[in-house]
Amino acid sequence: MRAEELRIGNLIYNGLGDPFKVNATTISEFSLGQAVLGEFKPIPLTVDRLKRFGFVKDDDGNYRIDLQTHYLELVPSNGYWYPAYIQVPEMSYQDEQRVGTNRIEFVHQLQNLYFALTGEELKLNQES
Repeated sequence: MRAEELRIGNLIYNGLGDPFKVNATTISEFSLGQAVLGEFKPIPLTVDRLKRFGFVKDDDGNYRIDLQTHYLELVPSNGYWYPAYIQVPEMSYQDEQRVGTNRIEFVHQLQNLYFALTGEELKLNQES
């Protein structure tokens, strides 16, 4: 994981406690400088974490989150998630329009993708 991949607000594993629980460190301006030293590790993106972020499983076995006029779908394959940004077009003969992006495998990558698409932070449901 490189510091350039991180934004303030990203969740990362700080080397303390259980790396499989998303109660890890949230990146701040201070900790972003420390990430260069390799003290922090990325948090793997799992089905449980997707559910805690509000993603739901569809009939095809993929996970998606509704973005009002669009949705973000994650297709699992070989330990990675392949994102597709999908919308129902206003003027097209197609049922939907899809844009694929680079595969992801960590929570901070999903947070960054979500922010890039919506301009908002991806909220973690602490109660799940």
